[in-house]
Amino acid sequence: VVGQVLVFSLGDFAGKSMPEFALLTSVRNLTIAGVSRLLFCPLAVAVAQSWWVPGDYGVLAIAFALGLTNGIVAATGLRAGPRMAARPRKETAGRVMFLALISGLAVGAGVGATFQFFGSR
Repeated sequence: VVGQVLVFSLGDFAGKSMPEFALLTSVRNLTIAGVSRLLFCPLAVAVAQSWWVPGDYGVLAIAFALGLTNGIVAATGLRAGPRMAARPRKETAGRVMFLALISGLAVGAGVGATFQFFGSR
């Protein structure tokens, strides 16, 4: 599990480092990229059940790809929000994007802690 988190984090870092190269310049492309990440769910199940690629390398490859796409979509979305807002609303849009980011991190940590607490009983 620690290796999967490490590989995901490396992919996430790489993805957040390259939003300039991503071709997600429109809301439509960004939405398609975000929704297409749902394809990782059946792919991860297939790899975990050894239906497709046996061994840990498949799981690590999926974790890296998921982290990479997570970084690209997150960084591009956070940059695109204020850029697409009207001139007097750019600062407000940036603050809303920051609030959404922090709220998502807090809710995710809370849900994870709740599952860990009730899962250990």
